[in-house]
Amino acid sequence: MKKVFSGTIVFLVIVFSFTCRNKELSSGQLMDAAWSLFKEGNFKKAIYVVNESILIDSSNEYAYLLKGISWKMLNDKRAAIDAYRKALKVNPKSPLANFSIGIDFWVNGSLDSSLVYYENALNGKLKPSINMYFDLTKNKFTRMEDWLVPSTYEIRHFRGLASYDMGLDANALIDFEYSLDGKYDIGESCYYLGKIYLERGRMDKACYYFTQAISVKHDIPYEIKTKIKNCLE
Repeated sequence: MKKVFSGTIVFLVIVFSFTCRNKELSSGQLMDAAWSLFKEGNFKKAIYVVNESILIDSSNEYAYLLKGISWKMLNDKRAAIDAYRKALKVNPKSPLANFSIGIDFWVNGSLDSSLVYYENALNGKLKPSINMYFDLTKNKFTRMEDWLVPSTYEIRHFRGLASYDMGLDANALIDFEYSLDGKYDIGESCYYLGKIYLERGRMDKACYYFTQAISVKHDIPYEIKTKIKNCLE
């Protein structure tokens, strides 16, 4: 019977191997080990192993992506962005790297730049299904190459957020409707669709989407509830 070792045991073997100058481990083997450590939640150890892999092969886009998301899980956003930028040097069309940097620009208020990176991400090779990129516990993918790619629904949802913040309501509406079709973050998608229609004076549409948002327990500000109180009664 084939034995399956945990990522932690593999990590100890790797450390011993490198201490003894054992050069038999390939970059691919190291990346497999790093992925196992990542799935176990051993993010610091995963980064260590990824770094060893990069020393052997610095052209592997997924090494930098896995390093970036490991730093993200450790709440070191700067280190994560640095890793994603290195991934872009290997593959300028990397969906995850472009998407992640786009989010960083959006969070910091550089909305024009965020839209550029979101567009680059959408031009890359994407999965048609939803990838729970932000919640490892909901992830259904076992292959690293599958998990380290966001979905179109996910990117367009965030592009909708940036467009809304820029006052591009028509663009935001299209993206939120698209992400809602893919059932990505239903509560937030419905909330913003409700806001857009409320601002347009379409109370019927606004009430519909706000009601949907409330049904999935998305918070609605008090000032909005007062404006739509009739349809909430």
